[in-house]
Amino acid sequence: MSKPTTLVEATPGGSVFPSAEAMAFVDAAAKAVLTTLTGARREFTLMPYRHCGTEYLGFDWWDDARNEVHFTFFACAPYEIFRSPPEKVGSGGDDVAVGDLIDALLLVRLIADRVNGIQQAQTDHSTQVSVH
Repeated sequence: MSKPTTLVEATPGGSVFPSAEAMAFVDAAAKAVLTTLTGARREFTLMPYRHCGTEYLGFDWWDDARNEVHFTFFACAPYEIFRSPPEKVGSGGDDVAVGDLIDALLLVRLIADRVNGIQQAQTDHSTQVSVH
């Protein structure tokens, strides 16, 4: 069985290097949030937890119109086969396999920045993305 791969690399200085696969997921997730949450104010919360030996990170969005979007990242153990993030993202609680919770946190950061208009879409995924 293969060891999980890293979806996103980051440096201590804040430089983030997402894979093309990660950026495709970020684009789809941000689109799901933006099209589902039509209220004037959007918010999210993070909920890390462990269950049956697996680490999870809940990433829940809502707006003032009571619309919701939910993601749950789970860290694959080294003996599991890594699955790519889903290409199609909906509002019904998507489960996303990641190599570790660092990948999950970096994906959350990229999605939040994209939704909040901080980060522009990258067409060349080999270049650095600066996050704020």
